[in-house]
Amino acid sequence: ITALNETDDNTTNDSTTETSTVLSVGTDVELSAEFVEVPTPVVLGPGMEYLNYVLSASNLGTADATNVTILVNLTLPTGVTVDSHSATAGTYVPITWSNLSIASGTTETLTITLAIDPTASGEDMISVTSALNLLDETDTNANNNVSIASRTVSSIDVALSMMESADPV
Repeated sequence: ITALNETDDNTTNDSTTETSTVLSVGTDVELSAEFVEVPTPVVLGPGMEYLNYVLSASNLGTADATNVTILVNLTLPTGVTVDSHSATAGTYVPITWSNLSIASGTTETLTITLAIDPTASGEDMISVTSALNLLDETDTNANNNVSIASRTVSSIDVALSMMESADPV
């Protein structure tokens, strides 16, 4: 109170203080990746083998993430090719997963199936680097925007030999 015509007998109640809590609103897109072997483990043999690369994009923030684009860089050795791909949201055109919207608290996935030809050379490394490229909102945590996964393709070398021996008759 700044002015009055009467006398204020109690000046302790002339002001008030209110405390407000401001909640942080933002997105936090986290990338995580893994290779899933079908069957387990992938070993070069007489037929085709398949390996699934699964990339998960989770929104750990309090706001929805819209117009998300993730770059997916595959390094494939000779004899390893992309067989198919599917995404739970957005569009995947090698090397870009785009038009993605991730609601707060949810996860979207991209699965890339790799075909491994029996002629692939053993001990070659398959690697995938995925990185958040852009989104309409501000990402509140840039430390979880890159995921790297790698897998070694192993071969088996089996040799057969025959021996002749005298059969006692």
